Amino acid sequence: MDTDNTHYEDDKKHIEQLIKQLNLEEAKIKLETMIQFYKNKADLYDLYSEVLISLNYEKEAKLALEQSISLDPLSSGDKYMTYGQLMNKPKKKAEQFLKGIEVYRSIVHKNIINEESLLFAFSSALSSLAELYMTTELCDTKDAEEICENSLQEAYQICSKNPDVLIQLANLRIIRAKDKEAKDFMDRAFDLIMNSKNTDNFPDSEIIFNLSKNYSELGDYYTANKLLEILVQLDDENVEYWYYLSFNHYTIKNFLYSQNCLDNISELIKKPGFVDEEISEAVKELQDKLSEISKKEGKLVNNLLESEDQEDEEERNNSMNIDV
Repeated sequence: MDTDNTHYEDDKKHIEQLIKQLNLEEAKIKLETMIQFYKNKADLYDLYSEVLISLNYEKEAKLALEQSISLDPLSSGDKYMTYGQLMNKPKKKAEQFLKGIEVYRSIVHKNIINEESLLFAFSSALSSLAELYMTTELCDTKDAEEICENSLQEAYQICSKNPDVLIQLANLRIIRAKDKEAKDFMDRAFDLIMNSKNTDNFPDSEIIFNLSKNYSELGDYYTANKLLEILVQLDDENVEYWYYLSFNHYTIKNFLYSQNCLDNISELIKKPGFVDEEISEAVKELQDKLSEISKKEGKLVNNLLESEDQEDEEERNNSMNIDV
């Protein structure tokens, strides 16, 4: 393999294309070959770790990230955030997140790069730190609430149009029983998600799922379902998405829709390799309730949607369509 920089960039672009095409095993092999020739290229180890994580080689991915950090510790905050996600203990995660945040902050403050994608990543890193302090054992630490609030306020100042930041601000308000403030942040995140369909700024599924669960928690099952309908289009084999959609429809007495979702789940859980006793039990419990209603009423029907949600079915489906 030629060590000329032009060939290096060409080879790297080829591997990136393989990753986009989901030819991960081939990308892994080519990266391992490249690393033998370019042992001091931190960006190669970053790319290698990305492929290893996708292939569930987490131990090897951590080693690749450690090598990248050793070679070029200040090139980006991304590697620290990814490395932190691979840690099992929340405290260890937080340590890496803080390192990543400092790298982001240094790059931004030095005006090395101030492009939108960097600011978005920086604000997401701060949001991840806040989420960690809200959802793990770290919530019991002395300064947990202050860390959450300060991190999210900084994140909001950096990028007020990041749905993840808005959702975490809403989560913190829900914890404080300030549901109205939470709903305001959620609605803004919802609008951003809907307006970013079919664009490069469309958020990942976890962010959309978190928002849908927030709406469910506040009793707005109709809006929650709009988000879940997007998610099942993106991944129609995700049992958890289908279950939440089914449960929400059941809660608002759309019993036929709920049953249709359960029918999809029943096919998915028959597939080899599916093991999730908790969700299987939840599905069984919901199915039993629907069966009782069907037996009592003779059939399952859907409740009329509230007036503001009464849309023509075709228009409703069109509003949910996205390019996958």
